[in-house]
Amino acid sequence: MEKEEILARSREEKEDEGRIVAENQGNRLAVVLMTVMFCFFVLFNFAFDYSIAMPMAMYGGFIVADAYGKYRFDGKKKHLFWAAAGVLMMVFYTIQHISEVMGTL
Repeated sequence: MEKEEILARSREEKEDEGRIVAENQGNRLAVVLMTVMFCFFVLFNFAFDYSIAMPMAMYGGFIVADAYGKYRFDGKKKHLFWAAAGVLMMVFYTIQHISEVMGTL
């Protein structure tokens, strides 16, 4: 295969490898920052005796999205387990938060 033919095929492809690498690096940074912010708000709420239900529900949703995406890619059962655990966490803490806001707990 000649150089020009390789370049022509590369141009025909709709995916840019540089963009994919940049998105992957951004996603890894997003996971770290989300986890840091989650830990901060949980500790802050504990320190001032506020409920941690909302950050827990939000982080549960984050776990679901991350783990399910990984499961769809590699089919590993551990990712499906984490997705299911995230759903339970998200549902439980969402119900708790709504109950607290509505004043029923």
